[in-house]
Order: sequence, then C-alpha cells, then structure tokens
Amino acid sequence: MGLSTILSRPFVRTSASEGVRLGQVISFANQKGGVAKTTTTLNLAVAFTEQGYRVLAVDLDPQGNLTMSQGMDPDSVEQSMFDCSCTSSRSAR
Repeated sequence: MGLSTILSRPFVRTSASEGVRLGQVISFANQKGGVAKTTTTLNLAVAFTEQGYRVLAVDLDPQGNLTMSQGMDPDSVEQSMFDCSCTSSRSAR
C-alpha cells in the first residue's frame, strides 16, 4: 500500500471545519509482541516526513522503544503517557 492510498481518503467536513486542514490519525495496535509495530510506526513516520508531512509519533509502549529510536532515554522522561492518562489533572501539573 503506497502513501497515496493512505492519504487519499476524503475528509468529511462540517461548517466549522471549512477551510481548516484536518489531520489524520494512523495507529498500530496488537497485543502480541514482536509483530513490528514500532518498526512500522517509525518507518511510516520517516516516509511521511520525507513527503513533506508534519508527523507526531506517540510512543505508548511501556518499553519506550520508539522513544529510544529518536535518541531519547525513556527513563529520563519526567512524565509519560501513563501519567497523563492515569492521574488526575491536578496532580499531573
């Protein structure tokens, strides 16, 4: 499947979104380990970036392999997605 196939889906617009460029969400999920979720995510992020798209890759894996692939140490990150999703808004500040 090429990038044009993924990106060519039409968006449904409401009157509030007229003229606004909408983003797309692509996610990879599988409970089984070792099925290339992180590798696929990283390679697609690079491919989209090379095509001129702005990309936000979010690493929800507790092992943090996508984070490590970007040169960051997951253990040195002060707050994780766990903190954002499992703590109240007051304690996360």
